[in-house]
Amino acid sequence: MRRVAISILALGALVAAARADTILLTNGSKLEGTIVKETADQVVILVRDVGKLNVDRRRIKEIQRDERRAQPDSRPARPG
Repeated sequence: MRRVAISILALGALVAAARADTILLTNGSKLEGTIVKETADQVVILVRDVGKLNVDRRRIKEIQRDERRAQPDSRPARPG
């Protein structure tokens, strides 16, 4: 049973990692995580094992968004 639980957790971590926004920086670096806030001057991205990072927009070359996470859930609502 313990192996099954560990396998499920590992699979969940892989799925979460596969669903990430990516910020490409002007210096060639890239940040992967979940964008949690955007302003005219900066983007805040939540990076696993690091936390929230504030990135100045002048340092951002491109933002690649996870389209699967951005789309609303298309499943019908379950009756209550």
